[in-house]
Amino acid sequence: MRRLTILIGLVALALLGTPLLAAGDVNVFLGQKAFSEDLLDDFDLDKAFEYGAGVALDFEWPVMLTLDVLMASDDESFTYYDRGIGIYEYELEVETTEIHLGARYAFLKEGKIQPYVGAGVAYVQADFSCEGECFASFRGGPSNIDFVDDSDVGFFADAGVLFRFAEHFNVGVDVRWSDASAELEPSILRGSPPGDVDTGGLHYGVTFGYHW
Repeated sequence: MRRLTILIGLVALALLGTPLLAAGDVNVFLGQKAFSEDLLDDFDLDKAFEYGAGVALDFEWPVMLTLDVLMASDDESFTYYDRGIGIYEYELEVETTEIHLGARYAFLKEGKIQPYVGAGVAYVQADFSCEGECFASFRGGPSNIDFVDDSDVGFFADAGVLFRFAEHFNVGVDVRWSDASAELEPSILRGSPPGDVDTGGLHYGVTFGYHW
């Protein structure tokens, strides 16, 4: 619910307030997120479906101001056998919410085809949950893990192309990289001590939206 509230709030801000302040675009994003390393390596959580929305505001400066919210999630079910303990089944889920605040330079701003590049600050919230007989300590011992989360401030860089048609509508492609990490307790990473894992990654997908 928290993730959906952030997304709805962003879209409402764009549709209700920003047209009075500046020209701009609001776009929806659909695509994938490839984590910067195989997140939880043994669990094959390396890619996740991702969706979100973004606003680009044009104050007639050399660059536009951008605000994007991207949400990704993936889950896997596993059966693990340990000779000293037994057979355990569990399901692991990871969710990330990223808020990107930055600047974008658009080439051919007045044309129907608009390439762009951008960069800025990324806030990344990572949420991990495990259902079933999960490992609650470095040396084993099954336990249920309800919720582990952490957040970090990093950076992002993006590039893409917008195709504008019928004056007010956009379709395009967007590729971006974000860098952030999360500090995990010795719980979800089977066979690993606590430490940082990368929660940013490569984002790629299609965009579509409205220009005012």
